[in-house]
Amino acid sequence: MNEIQAKICSMTKEDFANLPRLGDEGVWWFNPNRDTFRSLVIIPTGEEHDSGFQCMEFALIDNDGVAICKVGGISGVIVIDGIGGYGINGMSKALKLSNGQPVVIPHGWSIDCLPCGYLRLFVNSDCSLTLERPYWNGSTFEIFAEENKK
Repeated sequence: MNEIQAKICSMTKEDFANLPRLGDEGVWWFNPNRDTFRSLVIIPTGEEHDSGFQCMEFALIDNDGVAICKVGGISGVIVIDGIGGYGINGMSKALKLSNGQPVVIPHGWSIDCLPCGYLRLFVNSDCSLTLERPYWNGSTFEIFAEENKK
């Protein structure tokens, strides 16, 4: 187990519950529309969503395996790489084949289960994650993979 995994794996449900929420004092520096993070942990809230499913909140985890803050809380669904998987800018920004056909680059999304029982969502090592407003406070939680600039 590497150091990053050890940090995340040592967190308890209580540790996650005690994380500050985005916008709380001490978290003013983080902007999920601009700043990237490496993974997120899915935390059930115990509250029922209008859909009948349980609401979720999310702990954002930085590149060093340190939890930054919590977001969400009223989300009943996670949408990965935008509606349809077309990315943050949709089909208008997709790559085009020589015949003009749009092509979406897939990302290697993975989920694992932390010792505390929460699920962690992450992408391959060449990507970071971003959120798009208003989705990090809405009923639908949209998360996007962003290719790291090299």
